[in-house]
Amino acid sequence: MGKPLPLVGEDSAAFDLGTQSIVSWVYFTVVLFVLDGVWIDNSTGFGKAFIDAVSTLSDSHGIVMLALNLIFATAHSGLASFRDMGEGKRVYRVLFAGVSLPLAVSTVVYFINHRYDGVQLSAVDKPEMHLWETGIIRITWHPQMVGQVIWCLAHTIRIGNSVAVAASIGLIGHHLFDVWNSDRRLAVRHREAFEVVKK
Repeated sequence: MGKPLPLVGEDSAAFDLGTQSIVSWVYFTVVLFVLDGVWIDNSTGFGKAFIDAVSTLSDSHGIVMLALNLIFATAHSGLASFRDMGEGKRVYRVLFAGVSLPLAVSTVVYFINHRYDGVQLSAVDKPEMHLWETGIIRITWHPQMVGQVIWCLAHTIRIGNSVAVAASIGLIGHHLFDVWNSDRRLAVRHREAFEVVKK
């Protein structure tokens, strides 16, 4: 391989600890606390009032979700359209983030809170803990873990580098923990039935 070409633009992955400013990190932390107090915290912020106002548009959570997306997209992209005029100006960056972040938080939180509401378009049930006794469970107690291990082994062998090994160790380790944790929860919930099914 030849020598890499010099960058024409900026390196987005560059992070040099030596160039970091403690003052900038303090500002960032203050902004997070202000965002929490002014928008996120229901007792002091305006986020709940905003969601309540948008929710008056319709009783349909789908329509409210679409409205929240449109409001965020309009504000975010609208302000981004004027970014060249505000380039380098801290006031513009604060305005841009001060509008975009709260709207993004509200949109994401609304989705999380209502992700199982609305008209069901497919046959997927709401998530529950099941004590399955038939189907693939009769072949392997934890099919997702088995599939993940097979996937990890195949990719590690095929790619054969330290990144693949590290990813596989992390993924397999997570799934092994999940096996233990799900068995523990099923045993607490189903007691003797769990032991019978497991045998």
